Amino acid sequence: MKRPLALASTGAILTASLILTGCTGSDNNQTTTNATSPSASSGSGTSTPTATATMPADMLNFQNKSVAQATSSSFLTSGRPATIFVSSVKASTHSSVLTFWFTAPTSGDSPLKLNVPQTWPQLVDTAGKKGYIVTTFPSFPFVGGRTPECACTPNIVVYPQPRVLTAAYPALPANLTEITLRLKGFADLKVPITR
Repeated sequence: MKRPLALASTGAILTASLILTGCTGSDNNQTTTNATSPSASSGSGTSTPTATATMPADMLNFQNKSVAQATSSSFLTSGRPATIFVSSVKASTHSSVLTFWFTAPTSGDSPLKLNVPQTWPQLVDTAGKKGYIVTTFPSFPFVGGRTPECACTPNIVVYPQPRVLTAAYPALPANLTEITLRLKGFADLKVPITR
């Protein structure tokens, strides 16, 4: 009975030793890469990080000025009006990303729910008669199983100031140049696809 306990203790000690050894930073063969300053690398294949990499001041206040389409409706859960602005639908061979935002004259609860993909905009290929819903993944287990959540920016409240949102969708057909964005309560919007 003591032998399994001793083996488990030895295994835990070895694992902890390996983790701590890997975290000491004493490995002189490590290569450091500085993506913002490629000229800092020397001929030996290592580089020294420089302090030139800084986050732009407006990084957290991103304002996308490019609008492909916009429409207004009584969208908020309170029935008050809101406007959706669609910036782009960018498609690659593996996925597509919708970039958009809402504004409202006064703040209100958004009907978009992370765990209800059907509340998010749907991308519709009207010629191919196929719709694409937001990509989902299983979240934490709740009573009765896992609840799916969308691969998207959470949006609990719509404000008068725009807050840029993104949502991931499956890959779109390569020959498609335009997609229809459909969201309950709003008129359909035709949006060009960028690749």
